[in-house]
Amino acid sequence: MKILFTYPGVANIGFNSFFNRKDSVDSWYIPVGLCYLAAVAKREGHDVDLMDLRYLSGYEEVEEKIISSGCDVVALSYQTPGAEYAMEVAKIAKKHNKITVAGGIHPTIMPDEVLSSGLIDHVIVGEGAISFPELVNNLEKGAIIEPLITGKYVDNLDEIPFPHYFDLYVDTIIKEHKLAMIFTSRGCPGRCEFCQPVANKLFGKKVKFRSADNIINELLDWQKRYGITHFMVLDDTFLVKKNLVKDFCRKLMDFKVPLTWQCNARVNEFEEEMIRLMAESRCNWICIGFESGSQRILDLTKKGTTVEQGYKAAELCYKYNIGFTTNIIAGVPGETEEDYKKNLEFVKTIKATTISYNWLVPYPGTDTFYYCQKNNLLNKDIRWDGYEMNRIKERGIISTVDYGVVRDWEKKIVFWKGEIPKKNLIIEKARKFEIKGEFAKALDQYFILIEEYPANFDGYYYCAKVYKKKGELDLAVQYFQKAMPIIQKSKNKDFLISTHFHMGEIYFNIGEKNLAKREFEICKELTPIHKEAEKYLIALNSIA
Repeated sequence: MKILFTYPGVANIGFNSFFNRKDSVDSWYIPVGLCYLAAVAKREGHDVDLMDLRYLSGYEEVEEKIISSGCDVVALSYQTPGAEYAMEVAKIAKKHNKITVAGGIHPTIMPDEVLSSGLIDHVIVGEGAISFPELVNNLEKGAIIEPLITGKYVDNLDEIPFPHYFDLYVDTIIKEHKLAMIFTSRGCPGRCEFCQPVANKLFGKKVKFRSADNIINELLDWQKRYGITHFMVLDDTFLVKKNLVKDFCRKLMDFKVPLTWQCNARVNEFEEEMIRLMAESRCNWICIGFESGSQRILDLTKKGTTVEQGYKAAELCYKYNIGFTTNIIAGVPGETEEDYKKNLEFVKTIKATTISYNWLVPYPGTDTFYYCQKNNLLNKDIRWDGYEMNRIKERGIISTVDYGVVRDWEKKIVFWKGEIPKKNLIIEKARKFEIKGEFAKALDQYFILIEEYPANFDGYYYCAKVYKKKGELDLAVQYFQKAMPIIQKSKNKDFLISTHFHMGEIYFNIGEKNLAKREFEICKELTPIHKEAEKYLIALNSIA
């Protein structure tokens, strides 16, 4: 059978966002779990194809892809924020008589809701590495299969084939950035209320691990085929099994080609010998779930760690020259000003440089969600796509949380070294005017930006975008041209691509076809997968 694997993760970034939003991990993250399912399906002799909504312009293109793929099955794997988008895809798939299968976190937690939509034929709850290919094999035989399937757990992770990485990911993220993303385990020993018991429902209560040799063999394959220089271990926490980590580090040191790497960790897992070996094997970054500098909040969320363990973890990173991200969770029901003060004291004490300040999302299936639901704290007007941190920043979700306080403390904590740069405040103020359609006031702010930061491209670039929105294209071109040499000097590739694309659109709209063509060609030179530039070039060539 032919399977169209579908990734609908566009709740935060929208369509046409693949690899275009470098500021958001959502635009360049590889859904490795989906690639594992593709690998086990291929092993059973099935054809596999990919539909990543981040690479498409909208539902019309979704329909075109479903038709042109000639697929028998549309397989959707998604988290809660992607649920609405997944259902829209399923609706189109059913219109064309495709078999629809759903799996992943949200279908595992909400199987009855997913099946009651009438748009999904089968839901796999939990792991799919064994059960998904079995399902497709039975479908091919014409067998009658129950809608709800409980996934079989994989005991030996080494038996699963390496993920099948679709060309879209290989030709962009992997080859362009020489970057690999891997999982080395399944499950998490933590009992944090904002995650559990979801992880247990997906993978079981026991954490399972790949062997060091199996992980090394995958990395060797990555390096041989794609010339990777860096890899990310995506496990919720990598340092659980210390002897395995040490074995892995020693084997990694035997690599002829040096690879740098990074991982995620809990503070109670740090041990000096292991951290030393990680540093020696070129681990250069750890994303650490400190979560709070308040022991009260750590206990309230059942984090199972202490503030003191957080201090020791930071000390070891400094000692062995490993950079780290300080993860802080805010907006916990019951959090007080005193807790926020302790967060600020904590980041100052550990001298945090990179801070990930996360607003709590009460994901369905978690203990936090059930607590909020039981106490009638959830904003009932919010759809599933609103269960995403950036959306919560816009609307809020837990009635007892003062999100104004959360926002104020975010500025204090993230910019703990000093005042928030004036430049950021000006841009923030201007953007609020833009959202309201008050373009003259937005321009006034951007002119201030130009005056105070003449060597920075932001003011010119954002002025140009406002003029473009207003239809004053001559002024838009003028300010984009002023921004261009500064952007080139800064070597900011994302803004460079964006500026050339905006210029191309302007030239296209005023009939300057040759100038437009050159701008879009530059976009394609800078990033070959620029789909919108490609569409304009096709249109220009057809006119010629």
